[in-house]
Amino acid sequence: MDATLVLGQQGRLVIPAEVRSALGLSAGDRLHL
Repeated sequence: MDATLVLGQQGRLVIPAEVRSALGLSAGDRLHL
């Protein structure tokens, strides 16, 4: 899987919806980068 993440104005990473869905992510989930 290949995706581009965008750093928002408040320093938050925006993960594309397709990636969140494919990984089964939802609000509050933690990721190790």
